[in-house]
Amino acid sequence: MAAGLQTRPAAQPANDRVVYPLAMNRSRALLLCALVSAAATAARAQAPAVPDAAFYAVAYVETASAAARDAAAALRSYREATLKQDGCAAVDTFDQIGRPGHWVIVETWRDQKP
Repeated sequence: MAAGLQTRPAAQPANDRVVYPLAMNRSRALLLCALVSAAATAARAQAPAVPDAAFYAVAYVETASAAARDAAAALRSYREATLKQDGCAAVDTFDQIGRPGHWVIVETWRDQKP
């Protein structure tokens, strides 16, 4: 047998736990990943598709760099007021790194009501 390719440990640890070489643990981990992946795929294939009733609105806002601080305060006020509206699930604002005065607003509504 080649050095380093043993199938059992040379000595049993004091707590009677058998330690196997890394290759055996890796193969068990790969087998476990394959089984979990197959089970998840089968569950996904059996579940009926539920349409997403949510409505998403995306807006891009640009202001002058000098007005970025005031615009950020206005967007916070807009976010707080919009979240209070019936049907609003979320309002997220994102500012672009390195470009002051450029934002994206993503609104999530439970459904598309007029």
